[in-house]
Amino acid sequence: MDQGLRRAQGERRVEVRGEQGTQTLEAKNILLATGSEARMLPGLKADGTRVLTNIEILSMTAIRDARHYRRGRVGVEFASIFSRFGTEVTILEMLPRVVPVEDEEISKELERVFRKQKIRVETSSKVENVQVLADACRITVTLSNGKKEDICAEKLLVAVGRKPNTEKVGLENTKIELDRGFVKVNQWQQTGEPGVYAIGDIVAGTPQLAHVATMQGLVRWDIWRANPCHRSTAIVFPALPTPIRASAAWG
Repeated sequence: MDQGLRRAQGERRVEVRGEQGTQTLEAKNILLATGSEARMLPGLKADGTRVLTNIEILSMTAIRDARHYRRGRVGVEFASIFSRFGTEVTILEMLPRVVPVEDEEISKELERVFRKQKIRVETSSKVENVQVLADACRITVTLSNGKKEDICAEKLLVAVGRKPNTEKVGLENTKIELDRGFVKVNQWQQTGEPGVYAIGDIVAGTPQLAHVATMQGLVRWDIWRANPCHRSTAIVFPALPTPIRASAAWG
């Protein structure tokens, strides 16, 4: 279903296109929860065979001998999983440390454990080129010491973040403000358009995590149904847990 927001005479409306054609719905409150999709390196496209995102990799039916990954929380999580399956894994991280948005001691300990588990970790590395061949991917990378290396892998997981699904949904017809594609909201998830709210991966300045979206939705729902016990304070994002689901034996 393709949805688009429309405004007419100040009334809140949503245009919905589906199997039964196009219809316009009116609502007192509208909640945007269009989610996100995996970002891709320039010139690359996920093909489900050699170049994968976190979606295609879940459809794999067999574990092979070599697999290489590229950075971020998703990258280290799948690296940990496939390493425990006996797969040879290489992590290529552009920044000076793995999971760079986490505390530095977390990055150091995770990298130490990964190296102990025979996971190759290359930080401060830059992917120069990716060739998708019939039976492998050839990744040309400049390492932290300035040397270039060609790495061949049967599979390449690109995990360089996620982008919000805010294009082609009609936001340009509203007063909603965007920040690099993310929707700006206040502490109650309200956008700049009266009666329109947003939660989840499309919200600016919030972690793209399922439990964050759930809490945002609960806060908004409690207010809508006039629950006398609804939360009277905004969500404190620095206090939210951001788990890294890696099979690391800490300590």
